[in-house]
Amino acid sequence: MPTDDFRRFTLVRNTADIMAMREVRNVCRHWMTHDSSRISIIRQLRWYRNFYRPLNKKGRVYGFIVRVGGKTAGYGLVTYREGVWWLSGGLHGKFRGKGHGEFLFASMRDFVYYTLDQPAVVLDVLPNNHGAIALYKKLGFKVHHSHDDRIIMVFQGGKL
Repeated sequence: MPTDDFRRFTLVRNTADIMAMREVRNVCRHWMTHDSSRISIIRQLRWYRNFYRPLNKKGRVYGFIVRVGGKTAGYGLVTYREGVWWLSGGLHGKFRGKGHGEFLFASMRDFVYYTLDQPAVVLDVLPNNHGAIALYKKLGFKVHHSHDDRIIMVFQGGKL
């Protein structure tokens, strides 16, 4: 029986999901490593049409939504680039510190490892995002190197 804490991890399926991603991403944009600008509705729809949909059809990007008690708590992207699978995502501030970020990133890591059958997963994080770094280490990611103003972390297979 679902409770207020019932979590659901689902693939992005429609523009409502894309708009939910946008809302969370804009709330936590200051923690984004590549672009911290605010995303407009038009820009998000263009991203969906020109980037997400074509690459999703090719199996190169997968979007996820985490809902808690029916509310969007966070989103995640699994993207194939530079020859490896990258994780990215964000969690709405009011859902932080309650295990939802761990649920989101563990679910994406497991999706790549088990569903896509890939042993390595990469992500990047801002050096001052200590909570995220600690979470990723807890999930088995190790610091690989620093690049520009971010830290690159890698999960390299093994038993989960």
